[in-house]
Amino acid sequence: MASSAASSSAAASAEQPRSRNFLLCPICKKTHWSLPVHLRRSCMRTSSEADILAVVESAKRAVSNLLRTGRVWEYSLLSRIMQSPDTIGRMIEELESRGNAVVGIPTEAPTAAVPAVPDVPVEAITHDIECSIAFIQRFLQNKQAK
Repeated sequence: MASSAASSSAAASAEQPRSRNFLLCPICKKTHWSLPVHLRRSCMRTSSEADILAVVESAKRAVSNLLRTGRVWEYSLLSRIMQSPDTIGRMIEELESRGNAVVGIPTEAPTAAVPAVPDVPVEAITHDIECSIAFIQRFLQNKQAK
């Protein structure tokens, strides 16, 4: 009877997916199914086991925090970010403060987008300027006449 309980327990665990989160390596900024193995083989191969376990525990806390707080955004915060002069920098700052990793950030600040010049014929602009000059001249003549 004990063996049937053990076999049914094993079958039940085989059917259920493991609730295991990918953890972010703080060194290479990539997620790994088994962070301790990755650290031992790659990023921290010369470090002590205690150091590796400390990094793993920190990554577990970070992913837990990300799942709790990193998925909900207030519209007002997004609006303030979009209205800031450095939109991308401000968004990166906010993402990183919530435990996200942003990779591939250029070393130079991106240049501000130059507003597109409307495709207006030169004649139309010239006509508008001539009309404005004529209006100002008439205004000044009327003012002198009074």
